[in-house]
Amino acid sequence: MKIKFFSIILLSFCYNIANAQWQNNQELIYDFGTEKGKLNYSEGTNSESTSYGKNKGILPLVKGITSRVTISGGATNGSVELNGDHSLIINQPQKSVVKYSGYDIKSATDVAYFSFNLKFNDFSAEGEYVWAIGNKNGGLFTGIGSVYRSNSGVFAALKWKPKSNNYILETRLGSDESSTTTWKAVSTDAFKINDTYKLEIYCNNSTKEQQYTKEGKNFTLAINQFHVWSNNTLIGDKLPRSVEVSGGDGLTAGKSIALDNREPLNAYLFLANGRPTSDGSASISNIKIVYQADKP
Repeated sequence: MKIKFFSIILLSFCYNIANAQWQNNQELIYDFGTEKGKLNYSEGTNSESTSYGKNKGILPLVKGITSRVTISGGATNGSVELNGDHSLIINQPQKSVVKYSGYDIKSATDVAYFSFNLKFNDFSAEGEYVWAIGNKNGGLFTGIGSVYRSNSGVFAALKWKPKSNNYILETRLGSDESSTTTWKAVSTDAFKINDTYKLEIYCNNSTKEQQYTKEGKNFTLAINQFHVWSNNTLIGDKLPRSVEVSGGDGLTAGKSIALDNREPLNAYLFLANGRPTSDGSASISNIKIVYQADKP
């Protein structure tokens, strides 16, 4: 049976959007649709599927964005699955990486709001999940690799780490090329299995502080910072962008290779890092991105 995918792209110029009150907004919505599909692990060979332009892989074609799923040839038992309820399931591998990414977002600017729904379907005492935001240059968002050592495309990364049958959220402070990658807890509140969380991330890679309105209040977003909300609660305030440096002597010794200010945040990813006994899975859905448009 021919598989059809439902997808929505909404590109609009408007004011006072409820979730991200930038001025001159541009909005993109990505829906995984109601049809089913699956990409499985293949031993020794990377499994990849990309949807862009008129070229359709297993993911929906959406105007203005390239969508991609990749499974490393070493990602034993890993898979990605469209289950027909507007969500994408990532089944954790027993090693290596399973990744979904979106990049080449045509409306992207340096001030961005990302939101998505996240649910952990099963708990695994090993392995982690990562959401990252940045620019497609540097290869992280377009390739097979994990969010590990320093990369010139990373603006921010969040990691869900297993703890006591739940998951704890951490933010990436930074990394060098070979020896040091540092994370810090965002909140002690647990992300529980089978509960759905709406994550909202406000990012400022511009050269000016920004303002937004949320829950009837005004918030200031400083240069090189991002805010994280979970189910309408601010859990990460004034979080610094990730420090990315060359060399192998720590975050303060190397030369910065960080994404330049004013570069558009035109890429994101969600991935599962596996470990020998990993057997968890997570679902994402309702991806929405709102950019502050360049002023005329």
